[in-house]
Amino acid sequence: MLVDWLSPDLQMSVLDIATGGGHVAKTLSPFVQTVFATDLTKEMLAVTANYLHDYKNIHYVIADAEDLPFLDQSFDIVTCRIAAHHFQDKERFIQGVKRVLKDDGKFLFIDNVTP
Repeated sequence: MLVDWLSPDLQMSVLDIATGGGHVAKTLSPFVQTVFATDLTKEMLAVTANYLHDYKNIHYVIADAEDLPFLDQSFDIVTCRIAAHHFQDKERFIQGVKRVLKDDGKFLFIDNVTP
C-alpha cells in the first residue's frame, strides 16, 4: 500500500523518521534513489542496518524526530509509521517535517495510538 499511496520514482529521496525495524525504508528502497532511515539510538539503527544490509541505498542517521538534522526542502517523501505517540513535542515534529519536505512532497503519517 505504501508504494501505491506514494507513487515513488527513482529520482526521489525519502526520509523515514523513527524507522524502528526499517519496514518502511525496506519497502520504499527499491523504488527511490535514496532513503535516510533515522532513529533516536545508535543501537536501534545498528540492528536495522544489519537486517537491511542488502539495501545499498538506505543510509542510517541518528536523529531526534523533533530536531531533524537535514536541510530545508531536502526530501520528496517523508514517512513516520507507528512512532509519533512516543514523541514529546508533536507540534515540533510536524514543523520539522514541513521544513525538510519539498513544497510538492508527500508526507505519510501512520500511528495507531493517541495520547
